[in-house]
Amino acid sequence: MRLFARLPNYSKRGGAIPSLSYQEVRLFVKEDKKERIFNVEGCEYKGNNRYKMVICSGFNAKGKRDRRSKTVTAMSKKELENIYAEFKTAVRTGLFMNNSNLTFREFIETQWLVDPEAKSLAPKTLSRYSDMLYQRIFPEFGHVKLSDINRNHIVKLYESMMQEGSRLDGKDGGLSGKTVLHHHRLLSKIFNTAVLWELIAVSPMKMVKPPKAARNVASFYNDEEVFTLIEHLNRLDESQFKYKVLTMLALFTGMRRGELVGLEWRDIDFDKRTIEICRTSQYLPGKGVFTKEPKTELSNRTITIPVSIVELLKDYQLHQEKESQQLANLWKPSDRLFTTWDGDPMNPDTVTDWFGKFIKTHNLPHVTFHGLRHTNVSLLIADGVDIRTIASRVGHANPTTTLNLYSHMLKKSDQMAADRLEKRILGNQDKPPINEES
Repeated sequence: MRLFARLPNYSKRGGAIPSLSYQEVRLFVKEDKKERIFNVEGCEYKGNNRYKMVICSGFNAKGKRDRRSKTVTAMSKKELENIYAEFKTAVRTGLFMNNSNLTFREFIETQWLVDPEAKSLAPKTLSRYSDMLYQRIFPEFGHVKLSDINRNHIVKLYESMMQEGSRLDGKDGGLSGKTVLHHHRLLSKIFNTAVLWELIAVSPMKMVKPPKAARNVASFYNDEEVFTLIEHLNRLDESQFKYKVLTMLALFTGMRRGELVGLEWRDIDFDKRTIEICRTSQYLPGKGVFTKEPKTELSNRTITIPVSIVELLKDYQLHQEKESQQLANLWKPSDRLFTTWDGDPMNPDTVTDWFGKFIKTHNLPHVTFHGLRHTNVSLLIADGVDIRTIASRVGHANPTTTLNLYSHMLKKSDQMAADRLEKRILGNQDKPPINEES
């Protein structure tokens, strides 16, 4: 009614509402809206009941005023004053960040990496994420506002990574699809968090297809190559005894490198012929060798070992005791099976380096130390051991993981099963029938 009170020939005591043309009504409405602008200190009217609030929070490193701003909608002066008061408190107490100017790198360094969820990541995972961010992602769009990043930024990053000469190790070609896929998964994780925290409305990753990664076929030794490998291990002198034990354990248990290096003598039960796997040893530059929980909950496991490995471990225990006695006070007791010369826990990378040189010296096919784990699984599959038992021994959370990783090995085992069944059912057809009367 406030609008009509300003019209000519209108009375609050029952005056008739005059008839107006469409243009006259628009004029009065426009004038009425102009009067709805609320004058609140620090707030600038932007139209359509929207106000930009600006507060100075001090000075930045360059000596310039650090202004924080936020645009809001208010339908009354009282509402705007309350919003402004809350905004002012948030800025002064450091609870407000000007997300409109927040760059991708600022978001990562000031919010994402300091969040409890990121801090709970395994040290090696966090290190790998940092490498991807600082080596590839930040140089591409770290300076871009978080809210401005779109599909084109992501696609351009992927294209640059797969270009010739993009590798940081100096090798020919670009990065593999698998490496690009790792970056894709990290970015999806980051942008999903930004959406959850209401910093952006939609993740740009929804418009980007995951890059295709070629499936790597696990490399492993066949029976004959395993026999040759063991022959060369048996010829090693005492100075390399620990490497022989490491390699034999990898072959007979399928344990991961970090699990092997993390073993302690208290984990070995010689009477029951078992090994308890309850820790893993890792190395990071700047952090050194450290111990952590195994990869997954089911990676904590107890596995049985053959008599030959029990005897080998007993011999190695005597060998280690002899070494510690020779060093006397220089020896650092740690209960670890595999140590440096003075008893400190061994760097897992040392195992990889030694094995690479060993197989090269003896002209063995190139298989990584982790390939001994694949060799163990392939031998078990070939021997007809069921998948659930294999998954339990190698510490897979789900037998499906084992099936997916070793499906190519299972095909050969399936062929053997078909041949055995044929021999069992049809193999006796050529034999003369048994005379039941005799």
